[in-house]
Amino acid sequence: MHARWIPVFVLLLTMTVSAQQYPFIRYGMAEGLPEDVVTAVTTDSRGFLWVATGQNGVLRFDGREFRHFGGKNAHIYGGAFALAVVDDNRLFVGVNDGVRVLRLDAHAADSPDTMLNHMLGAIDAPVRAMYPRPDRSLTIETLDGSIRFSSSDSSLIPVRPAASPWAYLQPRLPGRQLRDAARDCLGRHWVATDSGLVLLTDDAQYLFGPAQGLPARNLSSVCIDQEGGIWCGSDEGLFHFVPHRFRHFDLDTGAVVSCLLESRDRELYFGTRGKGIYRYFGGTRLHIGMQDGLPGNDIRAMHELATGELLIATENGVTVWGRHGVQPVPESLLLPDLRVRDILHARNKTYWFATMNGLVHWDGERSIIYSMHDGLPSERITCLAEDAFGFIIAGTQNGLARVRPTAGGTVNVLPELRGMHVTSLLVDRDDRLWAGTIGNGVMVRIGERFHQLGPAHGLASGNIAFIGQDNYGSLYFGSKRKVAILPQHHLQYLLPVDTLRKKYRNVPPAQLPFLRMTSMFSLTRDMGLYCDEVQHGAVLRDRAGYMWFGGSRGATSYNPSKPMSVGYWVPPTCRGLRRAPALAPAFRIILGKLYINDTRVEQRDVIVMDRSDHVLRAQVLLPSFRNPGETFFLYRLRGMEYTWHRSDNGAILYTSLQPGRYTLEVQATIGEGIWTVRRSLLEINVRHPWHEHLFFRLVLLLGVLAAGMLLQRILQRWRAYRRRAPGM
Repeated sequence: MHARWIPVFVLLLTMTVSAQQYPFIRYGMAEGLPEDVVTAVTTDSRGFLWVATGQNGVLRFDGREFRHFGGKNAHIYGGAFALAVVDDNRLFVGVNDGVRVLRLDAHAADSPDTMLNHMLGAIDAPVRAMYPRPDRSLTIETLDGSIRFSSSDSSLIPVRPAASPWAYLQPRLPGRQLRDAARDCLGRHWVATDSGLVLLTDDAQYLFGPAQGLPARNLSSVCIDQEGGIWCGSDEGLFHFVPHRFRHFDLDTGAVVSCLLESRDRELYFGTRGKGIYRYFGGTRLHIGMQDGLPGNDIRAMHELATGELLIATENGVTVWGRHGVQPVPESLLLPDLRVRDILHARNKTYWFATMNGLVHWDGERSIIYSMHDGLPSERITCLAEDAFGFIIAGTQNGLARVRPTAGGTVNVLPELRGMHVTSLLVDRDDRLWAGTIGNGVMVRIGERFHQLGPAHGLASGNIAFIGQDNYGSLYFGSKRKVAILPQHHLQYLLPVDTLRKKYRNVPPAQLPFLRMTSMFSLTRDMGLYCDEVQHGAVLRDRAGYMWFGGSRGATSYNPSKPMSVGYWVPPTCRGLRRAPALAPAFRIILGKLYINDTRVEQRDVIVMDRSDHVLRAQVLLPSFRNPGETFFLYRLRGMEYTWHRSDNGAILYTSLQPGRYTLEVQATIGEGIWTVRRSLLEINVRHPWHEHLFFRLVLLLGVLAAGMLLQRILQRWRAYRRRAPGM
């Protein structure tokens, strides 16, 4: 092979997945950035994100708001072009006239480092790159040369120009300009180039560009936060991406996914309304439709047979599709209506079909049809399930029925759901029956009673499209707006379930309203969900543990968050490691601003207040970027109250505190049911007024006693004097 063709050949090895879309969330001027040109991005040891802009200095981002550091306060005028964190408590900023240093305070009260800024004043050339070294030194690349700054002795030494720490990756990127790189916990490199974001693994390359959901090509910087998220700076804004959480399969225009199936060979089948079936395997796509012999392109249900063939239910009938094409169904399968809505393969190896004109039981040799004459509340069957006792649960447009799966089996109508339009059914791992309805939310059977969950409990809507369950036991409720999730260990706060966790956990009654209010969380487009509107029955849990949702814009997979009750929460990027708990991020709740009345207090840990101090204000922060807008706090003063208060923005306010000793306790959530540990942030001592102190009262009591004794002595002497005086 000629040498000039080698770069072209290597470039062709770069893999792009054209069918998959990844959610890159953009931060621009509408989200708080003063401009769209981002020149550098980095994180500090506390978890904050630092963003350098082309004309507006540096900003600090905590997941909720951008705080600007520039102008007279930080002596950063104009743009910033390089960032580096040294010793975990100093942020070096490269600007057009040298270097500026910010001191990173543990309580987020960051400020300019006056001494270092004075020492680095000798550098007056434009700075375009800075490379921290393992020996606690910093190489500063300016347009006039290279300078090494040592933090141990604060010396500046001219050196030869240093290569980028990521220069060894350049041979793997022929034809691309390497701007910056970062390494994740799995040892993979994320590289910012002039043609997009490149993921380098040991044996492959993956390019993220406009075709994969990243609407920018010319990237300037990349970094990885403590939650495993990838941040990219470009001249079109700041972009955030959480690997392995959401992935979208984009189908043809107008393809609405109505059902999903994963085969034994890990093939994914997406049934659509009006577009047939799409099969994905190994990055290739195959379309199956009426041109291949299907009776219709409106797919309602799919089931894999023991032979590996697919049993497909369409709006125009049922057929069998295999590697050799379409095959007719056996003549013994008699359907009262070609419109089949669901297929159930029971544990006794028989099949049940939900049609629009009755329920069909087929054992391979004959068919039994159940209708309203047999006791069904409606002949329009919508969904099917099998309970722990082998009974078939049939959801209809007018209620719920329980069918005995034997010859001539009886049909019992469940009176609690009579008249409800049931859309989905699920029997969970604890054998509870869940039923999704139109207009009535979710009905769940616990013991012999049904309980109802609605929007007041956290559901996005009372119209439920599907119900699913992941490997951790969490329940998923799809609707036309979003997908609501109920973690398994939160179920006890909403329903009277008898769990071991409830037996040994003593929850104060004052906390129950907050626990009920925060039991569910929702997946939204702001978090990366590609489409809010999901379809009836379009839910799947694959063998890898991913949850799949079918919607109007294709299918989206979601990697469930490992709940705190199962162990340490680990970012999805790091879950493949054996020592994953050691990599779990330590979320820190930071006590920021603190005010007594209108006076700012710099003291932390313990503060002393007088009773005349009527107002205590505080601001707490939690650097977290995984779920924008989903972070909120619960706080209380231990020693004064049992009730927890909610703060969506971290603001804490107390007025007219009574004398005593209190402890401010704070707990926070970063969304997806992930809670931090409860932390005591502040000890508060409210002093009694001088006239209420016990010592003063004892002195006053002694004074009164002494005055009484003295008065008694005076009266006694006066009486004695009157008895002795003549003429008296």
